[in-house]
Amino acid sequence: MRRKFSIVLISLVAIISFSSNGFALDGKKLFKEKLCVNCHGESGIPLVKNYPILSGQNQKYLMNQTIDIISGKRKHGITVLMEKNPLLQSLEPKEVEAITLYLSELKNGLPFP
Repeated sequence: MRRKFSIVLISLVAIISFSSNGFALDGKKLFKEKLCVNCHGESGIPLVKNYPILSGQNQKYLMNQTIDIISGKRKHGITVLMEKNPLLQSLEPKEVEAITLYLSELKNGLPFP
């Protein structure tokens, strides 16, 4: 009986660990799929000066800015173009988290060593 309980317990721990880590969203992939790269550049460094550099920015800052744009709280500068973007509006909180984590881990468009 104890052995069966131990096996079940170990299996549950493994499943929970795998599901929380193994199915993490891919921020880099989402950054491309949601067409963020069109304005912000493939590595978070835009080709056009009007758009902000996202590469290497603090994740919490990026999350707050993105959430404020989606909610309409931030309404200045080029943000006006983004607030009507259907792909941006469709972002789920976990997707925002994954994208901003990816961007925060870049330095000059390259992953931190």
